[in-house]
Amino acid sequence: MKTGALEWTSDSFSDSTWATTWNAYSSATNDNDNFYAMMPDGTIRAYSLTDGHEVWRSIPFPSTEYPNNAVPFVNNMVMVGGKIYACAGYSMSYKINPISRFGMLVCIDATNGDSVFTLNGGLRSSSAANGYVIASGDYDGNLYCIGKGKTSTTVAIQNNVVAQGGTVLIQGSVMDMSPAAPNTPAVADEDMSEWMDYLHMQNATLLNNPPKPDGVTVRLSTLGPNGDVIDIGTVTSDSGGLFKKTWTPPTEGEYTVYATFDGSNSYWGSYAETALSVSEASTDSSTDQPLQEIPDYTLTLIGGFIAVIIAVAIVGLLVVKKK
Repeated sequence: MKTGALEWTSDSFSDSTWATTWNAYSSATNDNDNFYAMMPDGTIRAYSLTDGHEVWRSIPFPSTEYPNNAVPFVNNMVMVGGKIYACAGYSMSYKINPISRFGMLVCIDATNGDSVFTLNGGLRSSSAANGYVIASGDYDGNLYCIGKGKTSTTVAIQNNVVAQGGTVLIQGSVMDMSPAAPNTPAVADEDMSEWMDYLHMQNATLLNNPPKPDGVTVRLSTLGPNGDVIDIGTVTSDSGGLFKKTWTPPTEGEYTVYATFDGSNSYWGSYAETALSVSEASTDSSTDQPLQEIPDYTLTLIGGFIAVIIAVAIVGLLVVKKK
């Protein structure tokens, strides 16, 4: 910059003709190590600021609806938190009608070029701050804020007073409390792209056949009667946000049960607590009484039979004498 002297050049385009079809450097960014540029061949590339060698190249998203058989990157690149956000699809300046499908926001790991997630809807990133990215939607005109969402965790025990040796069912939920879709289930990172496509992008296929994503991992623990912390175990919530686990308290006393969601790449963490009382095991008094001896009525029965026989015999004699 001070002298105008040439520092380096790159010839890494010789293997991809489509990378040179238009100037993609108008949407580029850099950090202290690399220069990052998006290409019409569907790749994002990192070049060393020191000597210009190619550090990594992202893998294109294949599509037969574009002449280069890949979804091209065109503009709107933003970098924040070690991630690159770029719009893939035709430029809106072309005014193509109908708009080609599969326009999406792509998140790329700036350290290795791996794809972190995609979000359909033709979103074009424009700015970023504090870990959140602002993007506008080509298809719906909405303004989107993308980043970690708040969560709410609940936990309860239906029979929270039990006798020692009894089991209890711990159950609760982890819900997404983001303003865009409050009280919807928190789901696993690997299922997030499809889940957001279902919730916000009006994907007809998904609306007619809702996805069943995996939930998030919840740690269950308890503070025992003696102040000791007991690890109950970990569970995973389902596609509705519900988690559950059956547990047998080891001793009698009062317990405080905690359900903790530590957070993920998509959500901030949250926790909840509930109480449990374990009483002394009850004893059945009927089992402690000695068995009563059953009286022997054998002689009484024999005597009764003899008396009946004698009475019949007397009646028979009286009848004979009368005749």
